[in-house]
Amino acid sequence: MSVGAKHLEDKLSVIAKNSSPNASPVQLSVERQIFSPITHYPLPITNYQLPITLFSIVNSSITVT
Repeated sequence: MSVGAKHLEDKLSVIAKNSSPNASPVQLSVERQIFSPITHYPLPITNYQLPITLFSIVNSSITVT
């Protein structure tokens, strides 16, 4: 979990504790960004020194209910 998401979770937890006892609990769902490397080795060309690596970014979202 990122520092920002942890900070947000802590703040929401304090707000939930200070609210009325009958209030519903705060639920925080955090999806972190996932970098998944996709490596392509160009073939049959073999004179590349390093592989070509692309990063696909999975969408991230913060949902507070």
